[in-house]
Amino acid sequence: MKKNLYALLITFVMFSNVNASEYDVFVGADLGVSYTEFTDEDGTYENNNISTYGIKAGIINDSSRVYLTYHYLNAFENSSNRNGKFQTIAINADGFSNSFNTFDKISHVFFIGGHLGSINAKVNSNFGSSNTYGLIYGVQGGMLTSVTSFLDIELGYRASFSNFFDKDNDLNRIDAFYAGVNFRF
Repeated sequence: MKKNLYALLITFVMFSNVNASEYDVFVGADLGVSYTEFTDEDGTYENNNISTYGIKAGIINDSSRVYLTYHYLNAFENSSNRNGKFQTIAINADGFSNSFNTFDKISHVFFIGGHLGSINAKVNSNFGSSNTYGLIYGVQGGMLTSVTSFLDIELGYRASFSNFFDKDNDLNRIDAFYAGVNFRF
């Protein structure tokens, strides 16, 4: 995990040095609902309406942003025979559409982008327990609304895939709908 984290941090620093004066720094948090799909020896297992939480920090300008995220989700929140959690650290890059305004002051942009990072899954089930790391990757999109020069509200969708596999579970995908708030500096 430490090697994956160091690689992500080095990549983030490399991206953030590109004309840093043209970018604002931002930090944020989001809250959402996820859907997970697993395959195990009993077939496909789906879990809907899972709470997910995240924090992020990065750089942003009028056309793009690059940022690091940490997300936590209770992978089996509604399950009676297993429990566990997923934690991800990823580098994200998003591109923005042209902005449009409402009420003459509130600016909106649509974004689309991708993410790549590391996932840690701690799972306890009838089959045993595991603590496994893997690669996570995917796409995200949504709308970013600038309420003030320092406050953005974000609504989005994130689709993630992984090579996570242990003796009992194969994670096929994680989908998340989320809302967030970001502060620019």
